[in-house]
Amino acid sequence: MQFHRMAYLGAILAGGLLLAACGEEPQQEVAQATADTGAPSQAQAAQAAAAEATKHMVSGVTNTSKPGAPVAMWFDIKARPSAGAPIAIDLAFVPQAPTEHLRATFIATDGLTVKPGTAPPEYRNVEAGGVYRHTLTVEPREDGAYYVSAIVLMETANGPEARTFSIPVMVGVPDVVTKPAPPTDASGQPIESMPST
Repeated sequence: MQFHRMAYLGAILAGGLLLAACGEEPQQEVAQATADTGAPSQAQAAQAAAAEATKHMVSGVTNTSKPGAPVAMWFDIKARPSAGAPIAIDLAFVPQAPTEHLRATFIATDGLTVKPGTAPPEYRNVEAGGVYRHTLTVEPREDGAYYVSAIVLMETANGPEARTFSIPVMVGVPDVVTKPAPPTDASGQPIESMPST
């Protein structure tokens, strides 16, 4: 079952830990704008395509108070993580500017093992608004809250720039977002709403 987006956002606020590993060969999805009169610009079409491609994913957390590489990162963990079992994390890198070279490296916190796999993702002739996919695989040793740091490096006009994203991985930890308890009266009994007449 797929983790709920709000549960991940709550986990980020509560503080978790991160995971990383290499998986499948990265795939590239680049938005194409139409040449018809009145069609959206190429940048607008690419932005819309990237939003559609990542709409079921969660944005990686980054320190926005510092300048960094013009890139966004989204992730998705489709199965509930459990101790001792590999966890696949789908990633999508969305550059905001074109670059000749984009690559990412990953660091996992104590208790998470980055599983061996393909080389870290690396892309050439990257287009702004393109969606560049990769799958990481990690394995937690035991229950707990973990993080994976994804360090994304881009070649820009000002030289190499980097941006770091955090991916929380909650293993055996209840979802942070829970349904509120129903209201009760002075005796502690649930209050039932009566239909209006």
